[in-house]
Amino acid sequence: MSEQPSKYQYQWRVSFDGGEVYGDPHNSKEDAVAEARERPHGGLIAECLQQDFDLSITGDSIIEALYGQNEDQMNDAGEFIDPSEEQTRDLGEMVSDAIAAWVEKHSIDTKAWMFADTKNDERVEGAPEDAA
Repeated sequence: MSEQPSKYQYQWRVSFDGGEVYGDPHNSKEDAVAEARERPHGGLIAECLQQDFDLSITGDSIIEALYGQNEDQMNDAGEFIDPSEEQTRDLGEMVSDAIAAWVEKHSIDTKAWMFADTKNDERVEGAPEDAA
């Protein structure tokens, strides 16, 4: 299976914990800088690229799961189905296609929590706290 181009674009975001968690996207770098400066300790800004979960599966993984599900029905030699390499690859492609159709049919949100990439990260100093 070939890698598809991302449906997401890099967006500026702000983190207040050193880059573990980033907030909602901003329309521009300047907006992200402004949000970071609102906090006394500032923040980390970065361009973040969202990604989807990988819901594809290999034929080998499916055969392995089926093997485990059927161990009680096997003889002592552990004989089980023995598909060819081509049949195994075909199984993975068919099941992955079925999963993709299921996701589309039910409008399932596949957006992952982790970003695919971050770049241009930069520390922004916060505004000094007002002296009372």
